[in-house]
Amino acid sequence: MTKRFSLCIILILGCFNQLFAEPSKAVTYFQSTPVNLMDWGCFKVESALRNIKVEGIKSIAFVSEYDAQRNILSFGGLAFPENEEMLKGNRSAMEKLCISIMNKMREYLLVDLKTGKCLFTSCLSGYFSTKIINVPIEYYEELDKISHLSITLKVGDELIEYKGKLLGIQFKFK
Repeated sequence: MTKRFSLCIILILGCFNQLFAEPSKAVTYFQSTPVNLMDWGCFKVESALRNIKVEGIKSIAFVSEYDAQRNILSFGGLAFPENEEMLKGNRSAMEKLCISIMNKMREYLLVDLKTGKCLFTSCLSGYFSTKIINVPIEYYEELDKISHLSITLKVGDELIEYKGKLLGIQFKFK
């Protein structure tokens, strides 16, 4: 009987101790680190772009970067085709694939592909907004103007890059 009682006490204390554990150093650190709206918006754009599906593309890795010296916000992707052998040496097919990916990126960011303008007041407002903070619309419009997009297609050792501004219709290959 005493053994059962002792076992019950140990189990209860063990569970009780687990219910009131202190957060680890890592949890405490991340809970105390503020996230600014720029980081939050870039994260949301990257997350949205990861959903892009383009025929002939196996995967695309997206990143964002802000260049403070030039005041440019960049969203770029590195794409890997499903069938590299079919594209090797075929620059025209590679360019068409880059254009398809770029068009999908712009659709996801609510850009009218024919006019190069936002379909709504701002293309990026849905990504950089929050219900808690009221941001002036002109700030979103400014983000749209300074944003650039690029896609790099990797075929074997060859890289082809297609880039331009979020707004507008002029893009170029590098």
